[in-house]
Amino acid sequence: MGSLLRTILRRLPVLSERALPGKTLLPTAECGLYDGACEKGNRISSYEDVGDSRRNGQPVCAGVAVLVDERMKRLYILKVGTTYPDTAKTWGDFGAWTAAALGELALETAILDVEQGASLPAAAECAGLVITGSHSMVTDALPWSIELEQWIPSLLAAGIPLFGICYGHQLLARASGGEVHFHPEGEEIGTVKVHLLPDCAGDVLFRTLPRTFGAHVVHSQSVLRLPPGSVCLAMNAFEPHQAFRIGECAWGVQFHPEYSAAIMRSYIEHATELEPSEKSERLGAVKETPAAAQVLRNFGRFVADRARGSLMLPKTGRCIPLPRRDRNPETCR
Repeated sequence: MGSLLRTILRRLPVLSERALPGKTLLPTAECGLYDGACEKGNRISSYEDVGDSRRNGQPVCAGVAVLVDERMKRLYILKVGTTYPDTAKTWGDFGAWTAAALGELALETAILDVEQGASLPAAAECAGLVITGSHSMVTDALPWSIELEQWIPSLLAAGIPLFGICYGHQLLARASGGEVHFHPEGEEIGTVKVHLLPDCAGDVLFRTLPRTFGAHVVHSQSVLRLPPGSVCLAMNAFEPHQAFRIGECAWGVQFHPEYSAAIMRSYIEHATELEPSEKSERLGAVKETPAAAQVLRNFGRFVADRARGSLMLPKTGRCIPLPRRDRNPETCR
């Protein structure tokens, strides 16, 4: 990383003059980067707004430029529900399950309990987002859910990676013009087979998965109609929209990649509408679902890979990508 930063620092005068003629960007004193060696672990955080003053005989650009790297953005887990008290006591809650399922990432992860009033982060702070499941229904139109739903289109427009699970899947669909309501055949619960569709062949999250795999599900509502322009990626006999994608970096999955077999059994035990014989059958069919879990791990890696830094120039808002990154200099993506 040090050599990468030194490369950027050597390029700064050329890059800044191209965007802001006659100006040269120099780092703040607290970063100690005048000679290209950072005293704070090779992290550049900001460039000072110093008007037309001079430092070391060099003109300094008026405005603030920020080098945003993967350590300055987070992968946010938006927790939009809470599991049963006895399940939480033994296995934890939605946020912890999701964080564990994402695996080890070279990226900071933060859990925000949106259902309990946590504020949504600024889009510029987000390397990516996961929206969890919930015991609420999307059609309940709760205030926190409406706020989140109204925020989603701006995330899609900004190209911020987004992954919706169950409730999050449905909310993503509705926010993008799809239709969500109760499934006409009732609840789907247990470990079921999910079948990938042809469009998965080129999808970064699904292309390495087997064509058919097991997944944990528990839901009464579904995406009855996909958003315009979206791509359906997976289905089964009960649920025609087990997974879909919008654009190149937003996905929804009706199944639960974060569930373990033990968590799935706990949900079946709580399913009061099941007859004893049916409950016993569903419990007996539960097994671990490594392929479904891989989808969420793939998303985490996708976010971490995209969350490399760009130099954002002052006033213009243009971004200069770091070397070896395929990014759009107009959008920082």
